[in-house]
Amino acid sequence: MHLEEIVSRTLCPFGVQIKPLSDAQAVKRGAEFIGEAFIFSVGAALLVIEYTRQASDKAESSARDKQRSEMKQRVRDLYCQYRMYIFTIQCS
Repeated sequence: MHLEEIVSRTLCPFGVQIKPLSDAQAVKRGAEFIGEAFIFSVGAALLVIEYTRQASDKAESSARDKQRSEMKQRVRDLYCQYRMYIFTIQCS
């Protein structure tokens, strides 16, 4: 069996005939495929990079929000302690 016959039977088991290409057409189509695959892979990589960047920004943002709320609570606690201290001094 020839390689073309094996490939055509493997890729087209339903008896579809594939026309052979000339060398120039094969080179042209191969170059187009490689170019499009490269463009697609660059686009996919950019999507992955942007997704991970946004995920890390969101994690940093939530960490900052948590730290900010802890600091606000600490300020409230210190203010309450201050008020209690002033009240204690005034009552003495």
